[in-house]
Amino acid sequence: MKLSEILAEKSRQKFATEHGTEIHRRLQFVFLDGSNAHGDSDLVEKIRKNPEIVSFFDKNSRAEVPIAGYVNGKFVSRRIDRLKITPEVIKFLDYKTDTDKTAFRDKYIAQIKEYTTLLHAAYPNHTIHGSILWTHDWELEKII
Repeated sequence: MKLSEILAEKSRQKFATEHGTEIHRRLQFVFLDGSNAHGDSDLVEKIRKNPEIVSFFDKNSRAEVPIAGYVNGKFVSRRIDRLKITPEVIKFLDYKTDTDKTAFRDKYIAQIKEYTTLLHAAYPNHTIHGSILWTHDWELEKII
């Protein structure tokens, strides 16, 4: 690989990391309360266009929720992007900014399963649903 190719790849990786960090930061402060909205107006508009996504951002949801425990005998500490807990069901989102949904698919599915394992340990009587929110097209992909 040529030096120019290596530098171009590093530049793409840096942009992707910075973009992902920025989207996560902006989404952390978005909350919808009926006709009222708090946070980035561009993101609020995108969220409201997809009714499946809206419930993840209502006043009963939580952003950047820490969770820790054991998965397959190994202690892990993670942060769930968006979490909503009702008396019987837990739903969570993991934001992904990739435009190629297949590039890291196995890694992302494993991550969703890991979150599910941790949540089951903390909430054994709840049904748990995990999804990916693809922020490049605002598609919600239900995984579990």
